[in-house]
Amino acid sequence: MPGFKPNRIRFRPSERSDAAYIGKWLAGTLRQSPEWERQFVKLLLEEWAQTAKLLRDTSWMAMYGKQRLFFLEIAAEDQVFLTAPGGLLDNPVIALAAWRRAVLHLRNLGTLPGIRVTIDRSREVECECLLELGFIELPPNGNPNQRVFALNFRTFANS
Repeated sequence: MPGFKPNRIRFRPSERSDAAYIGKWLAGTLRQSPEWERQFVKLLLEEWAQTAKLLRDTSWMAMYGKQRLFFLEIAAEDQVFLTAPGGLLDNPVIALAAWRRAVLHLRNLGTLPGIRVTIDRSREVECECLLELGFIELPPNGNPNQRVFALNFRTFANS
């Protein structure tokens, strides 16, 4: 097919070595100290060990070749967590593509009827992307600094 490019982004199950990247990305985004980053990585590895999340196919690293693009996890029943290197999700085109790929991946698992995303109000670009993808905004969850979105997979368009 002329002009057709195969999807080069793939999801692989998360590995212990991903924790360092996730910690670095979050510490940079949240402007935290190296000590905070080390503590976060330690807590993340402990959580993964206690919950066996790495064995349950609930967390993935989006890859482009050998490059880690973003981390995706089902954090609770239908609560989704996505993080990426600092600044990456500030670009509207990249943020929309990342969230679209994440939603398609989760929908294709066939185990969730939909997803919820709680996101900091300051991440306005991502909030707009979620709305563009068909998420609905739910009433605040009690934290005025956060917005909550939900998407039912039956209504999600594959566009």
